[in-house]
Amino acid sequence: MMTVSSQWQEIFVFSDNIVTRKVAGETILVPISGNLANMQRLFTVNELGERIWQQLDGNHTLEAIRLELLDAYDVDEVNLDDDIREFIEKLLQAGLIEKV
Repeated sequence: MMTVSSQWQEIFVFSDNIVTRKVAGETILVPISGNLANMQRLFTVNELGERIWQQLDGNHTLEAIRLELLDAYDVDEVNLDDDIREFIEKLLQAGLIEKV
Protein backbone atom coordinates (compact mmCIF):
# COMPACT_ATOMS: atom_id res chain seq x y z
CA MET A 1 0.00 0.00 0.00
CA MET A 2 1.27 3.46 -0.84
CA THR A 3 2.01 5.75 2.08
CA VAL A 4 0.15 9.04 2.28
CA SER A 5 3.25 11.21 2.62
CA SER A 6 5.15 9.88 -0.38
CA GLN A 7 2.52 8.44 -2.68
CA TRP A 8 2.38 11.31 -5.17
CA GLN A 9 6.18 11.38 -5.63
CA GLU A 10 6.34 7.73 -6.64
CA ILE A 11 7.23 6.81 -10.20
CA PHE A 12 6.09 3.61 -11.88
CA VAL A 13 6.88 1.83 -15.10
CA PHE A 14 4.79 -0.76 -16.87
CA SER A 15 6.17 -4.26 -17.27
CA ASP A 16 7.85 -5.25 -20.51
CA ASN A 17 5.59 -8.27 -20.83
CA ILE A 18 2.39 -6.29 -21.47
CA VAL A 19 0.83 -5.71 -24.87
CA THR A 20 -1.66 -2.86 -25.18
CA ARG A 21 -4.41 -3.06 -27.79
CA LYS A 22 -7.33 -0.81 -28.62
CA VAL A 23 -10.40 -2.85 -29.56
CA ALA A 24 -13.83 -1.36 -30.25
CA GLY A 25 -12.88 1.86 -28.48
CA GLU A 26 -11.57 0.13 -25.35
CA THR A 27 -7.96 -0.26 -24.30
CA ILE A 28 -6.99 -3.78 -23.31
CA LEU A 29 -3.82 -4.71 -21.41
CA VAL A 30 -2.67 -8.25 -22.21
CA PRO A 31 0.06 -9.89 -20.11
CA ILE A 32 2.39 -11.97 -22.30
CA SER A 33 4.35 -14.94 -20.99
CA GLY A 34 6.82 -16.33 -23.49
CA ASN A 35 4.98 -16.30 -26.81
CA LEU A 36 1.54 -16.71 -25.26
CA ALA A 37 -0.97 -14.18 -24.02
CA ASN A 38 -2.50 -14.87 -20.64
CA MET A 39 -6.14 -14.48 -21.62
CA GLN A 40 -7.24 -15.13 -18.02
CA ARG A 41 -5.64 -11.85 -16.93
CA LEU A 42 -6.89 -9.37 -19.52
CA PHE A 43 -7.44 -5.86 -18.19
CA THR A 44 -9.82 -3.44 -19.85
CA VAL A 45 -9.26 0.19 -18.93
CA ASN A 46 -11.43 3.24 -19.45
CA GLU A 47 -10.25 6.55 -20.92
CA LEU A 48 -8.90 7.77 -17.59
CA GLY A 49 -7.06 4.49 -17.01
CA GLU A 50 -5.58 4.67 -20.49
CA ARG A 51 -4.24 8.20 -19.86
CA ILE A 52 -2.66 7.03 -16.60
CA TRP A 53 -1.23 3.90 -18.25
CA GLN A 54 0.39 5.91 -21.05
CA GLN A 55 2.32 7.96 -18.49
CA LEU A 56 3.61 5.01 -16.46
CA ASP A 57 6.85 5.15 -18.41
CA GLY A 58 9.27 5.64 -15.54
CA ASN A 59 9.48 9.39 -16.13
CA HIS A 60 6.33 10.81 -14.52
CA THR A 61 5.54 11.04 -10.83
CA LEU A 62 1.99 10.26 -9.79
CA GLU A 63 1.70 13.96 -8.93
CA ALA A 64 2.56 14.95 -12.51
CA ILE A 65 0.00 12.47 -13.83
CA ARG A 66 -2.56 13.71 -11.32
CA LEU A 67 -2.04 17.36 -12.29
CA GLU A 68 -2.31 16.56 -16.00
CA LEU A 69 -5.60 14.73 -15.39
CA LEU A 70 -6.99 17.53 -13.25
CA ASP A 71 -6.21 19.92 -16.09
CA ALA A 72 -7.69 17.66 -18.78
CA TYR A 73 -10.93 16.61 -17.05
CA ASP A 74 -13.67 18.37 -15.16
CA VAL A 75 -13.54 16.02 -12.17
CA ASP A 76 -13.69 16.19 -8.41
CA GLU A 77 -10.13 16.17 -7.04
CA VAL A 78 -10.88 13.76 -4.18
CA ASN A 79 -12.58 11.28 -6.52
CA LEU A 80 -9.69 11.52 -8.98
CA ASP A 81 -7.17 10.88 -6.21
CA ASP A 82 -9.12 7.81 -5.12
CA ASP A 83 -9.40 6.56 -8.72
CA ILE A 84 -5.66 6.95 -9.31
CA ARG A 85 -4.76 5.16 -6.06
CA GLU A 86 -7.17 2.30 -6.80
CA PHE A 87 -5.94 1.91 -10.37
CA ILE A 88 -2.27 1.87 -9.34
CA GLU A 89 -2.96 -0.66 -6.57
CA LYS A 90 -4.75 -3.00 -9.01
CA LEU A 91 -1.90 -2.74 -11.51
CA LEU A 92 0.66 -3.43 -8.78
CA GLN A 93 -1.27 -6.43 -7.47
CA ALA A 94 -1.51 -7.85 -10.98
CA GLY A 95 2.22 -7.35 -11.57
CA LEU A 96 1.60 -5.05 -14.54
CA ILE A 97 3.69 -2.19 -13.16
CA GLU A 98 6.60 -1.77 -10.80
CA LYS A 99 7.92 1.09 -8.74
CA VAL A 100 11.04 2.82 -10.08
